[in-house]
Amino acid sequence: MKILLCSAATLAALLVSGCQTNRTAPREIVVSVTSATPVSFTGHLQADGKDQPVSGMTPAEFKVMASRLDCDLRQGPENGTLTIEVKTDSNSEHFALVTASTGPNTDARGEVALNPCFSLNGWF
Repeated sequence: MKILLCSAATLAALLVSGCQTNRTAPREIVVSVTSATPVSFTGHLQADGKDQPVSGMTPAEFKVMASRLDCDLRQGPENGTLTIEVKTDSNSEHFALVTASTGPNTDARGEVALNPCFSLNGWF
């Protein structure tokens, strides 16, 4: 019984350490910033830890090469809702992340991480 438990623990440790050392190669991530009516925005896209300040008016699109992307955008004072849509494959109809502000002067935040062992998509 002790050998079986020890073997199971060793196997689990090897699997977890393999996931931590095998990094996903960066690939193109497409970030679309939209709204029903044009709104301004400012904020940051952080691709694999490298900060990229962004600003502009909707609609806007940004392309980054990364295996992890963090988004943090603040909508300007205009009425409307700022929406961030992220695709990890520009040819796909599947969104890895969709998040939105709740109106003027509010934030839209989210993250996408590409990993060979698991995928983390979602909001903060």
